[in-house]
Amino acid sequence: MKLPRYKNSDRQQRGVKHCMATSAFIRAFWNASSEIDKRDGAFLSFLTLCGWCNVVGGRRADEATRKWRNRELADYLDVEHDWTPWVRSAF
Repeated sequence: MKLPRYKNSDRQQRGVKHCMATSAFIRAFWNASSEIDKRDGAFLSFLTLCGWCNVVGGRRADEATRKWRNRELADYLDVEHDWTPWVRSAF
Protein backbone atom coordinates (compact mmCIF):
# COMPACT_ATOMS: atom_id res chain seq x y z
CA MET A 1 0.00 0.00 0.00
CA LYS A 2 1.39 3.38 -0.99
CA LEU A 3 0.65 6.24 1.38
CA PRO A 4 0.37 9.84 0.17
CA ARG A 5 3.41 12.06 0.72
CA TYR A 6 3.12 15.16 2.83
CA LYS A 7 4.20 18.23 0.85
CA ASN A 8 3.24 20.99 3.34
CA SER A 9 0.80 22.58 0.89
CA ASP A 10 -2.03 24.83 2.09
CA ARG A 11 -4.50 22.03 1.42
CA GLN A 12 -2.50 19.52 3.44
CA GLN A 13 -1.97 22.01 6.26
CA ARG A 14 -5.76 22.53 6.43
CA GLY A 15 -6.19 18.76 6.50
CA VAL A 16 -3.79 18.41 9.41
CA LYS A 17 -5.57 21.22 11.31
CA HIS A 18 -8.91 19.53 10.66
CA CYS A 19 -7.59 16.20 11.97
CA MET A 20 -6.18 17.89 15.07
CA ALA A 21 -9.51 19.65 15.74
CA THR A 22 -11.34 16.34 15.34
CA SER A 23 -8.88 14.71 17.72
CA ALA A 24 -9.38 17.48 20.30
CA PHE A 25 -13.17 17.12 19.98
CA ILE A 26 -13.00 13.38 20.65
CA ARG A 27 -10.40 13.76 23.41
CA ALA A 28 -12.62 16.29 25.23
CA PHE A 29 -15.41 13.72 25.46
CA TRP A 30 -12.98 10.98 26.51
CA ASN A 31 -11.38 13.12 29.22
CA ALA A 32 -14.78 14.18 30.59
CA SER A 33 -16.17 10.63 30.64
CA SER A 34 -16.32 8.30 33.61
CA GLU A 35 -14.71 4.87 33.74
CA ILE A 36 -18.18 3.38 33.24
CA ASP A 37 -18.71 5.49 30.10
CA LYS A 38 -15.33 4.41 28.76
CA ARG A 39 -16.58 0.81 28.80
CA ASP A 40 -19.97 1.63 27.29
CA GLY A 41 -20.36 0.39 23.72
CA ALA A 42 -22.72 3.24 22.76
CA PHE A 43 -20.21 5.83 24.01
CA LEU A 44 -17.32 4.17 22.17
CA SER A 45 -19.44 3.95 19.04
CA PHE A 46 -20.25 7.67 19.32
CA LEU A 47 -16.54 8.54 19.62
CA THR A 48 -15.76 6.39 16.59
CA LEU A 49 -18.48 8.13 14.57
CA CYS A 50 -17.00 11.51 15.54
CA GLY A 51 -13.81 10.54 13.72
CA TRP A 52 -15.61 10.21 10.40
CA CYS A 53 -16.02 13.14 8.05
CA ASN A 54 -18.23 13.79 5.06
CA VAL A 55 -16.74 14.26 1.62
CA VAL A 56 -18.73 15.72 -1.27
CA GLY A 57 -17.22 15.88 -4.75
CA GLY A 58 -13.75 15.10 -3.43
CA ARG A 59 -13.90 17.97 -0.90
CA ARG A 60 -14.78 17.93 2.78
CA ALA A 61 -18.26 19.15 3.55
CA ASP A 62 -17.61 20.92 6.86
CA GLU A 63 -21.19 22.13 7.38
CA ALA A 64 -22.59 18.67 6.60
CA THR A 65 -20.05 17.13 8.99
CA ARG A 66 -21.02 19.57 11.75
CA LYS A 67 -24.73 18.85 11.33
CA TRP A 68 -24.11 15.11 11.19
CA ARG A 69 -21.97 15.17 14.36
CA ASN A 70 -24.62 17.25 16.12
CA ARG A 71 -27.25 14.66 15.19
CA GLU A 72 -25.03 11.82 16.44
CA LEU A 73 -24.38 13.68 19.69
CA ALA A 74 -28.10 14.42 20.12
CA ASP A 75 -28.90 10.74 19.54
CA TYR A 76 -26.29 9.67 22.09
CA LEU A 77 -27.55 12.20 24.67
CA ASP A 78 -31.18 11.45 23.76
CA VAL A 79 -32.05 15.10 23.13
CA GLU A 80 -33.74 17.00 20.31
CA HIS A 81 -31.80 16.78 17.02
CA ASP A 82 -32.17 20.26 15.59
CA TRP A 83 -30.08 22.63 17.70
CA THR A 84 -29.94 25.37 15.05
CA PRO A 85 -33.06 27.28 16.16
CA TRP A 86 -31.92 27.07 19.78
CA VAL A 87 -28.44 28.37 18.95
CA ARG A 88 -29.87 31.20 16.83
CA SER A 89 -32.24 32.28 19.61
CA ALA A 90 -29.44 32.17 22.18
CA PHE A 91 -27.50 34.80 20.26
